[in-house]
Amino acid sequence: MLDFLAYYSIFAVATAITSCCFFFWPVLKLAKTQGISNEVTRSPLLSVCTYTAIAAIGAPIQFVILAVPSFSENYKRGMYSVICQEK
Repeated sequence: MLDFLAYYSIFAVATAITSCCFFFWPVLKLAKTQGISNEVTRSPLLSVCTYTAIAAIGAPIQFVILAVPSFSENYKRGMYSVICQEK
């Protein structure tokens, strides 16, 4: 049982970091270069840590999104529209 938890933890962290590198970080950089000012762009380190933690919890879903190109594009487009909302 502990072996399974160890393997799943490695899978979850690796998937979360990969998702952050491929999806969240590029969208965050794009929003910052466009001058978007909101909670996400004002504190990028906290935003990246939060996204990575949440992605680790939903690692199986993130893995599917990473594996299917059409899901990836829709996910990235949706994330961009959410991050670029100014308040």
